[in-house]
Amino acid sequence: MAKNQHKDYKGAIADLKKALAINPNDAVAYVNLGNSYIFSANYGTAIQYYNEAIKLNPDYANAYNTRGIAKYFYGDKKGACVDINKAASLGFSGAKASLARYCR
Repeated sequence: MAKNQHKDYKGAIADLKKALAINPNDAVAYVNLGNSYIFSANYGTAIQYYNEAIKLNPDYANAYNTRGIAKYFYGDKKGACVDINKAASLGFSGAKASLARYCR
């Protein structure tokens, strides 16, 4: 995800879509694509990609956490907290900080 680190979100999105064309069952790639859309402030699209990751791996705690963050910025605070709580219940270590920040 070097392109995301260099704020080349369009490049990261293009690369991840190519990767998913090769392997459409890569839940991590869907989360990374969602992250690229969050960084681009395109929260609705990010949520769609997190949904795909969760369909592929219903126990993917990080996908719930990041979808929750996207929902928060999209204006769905209740949905955000449901997702972040799910991430916590699945043992995601960053969920406690997300709960404190987004679900007060």
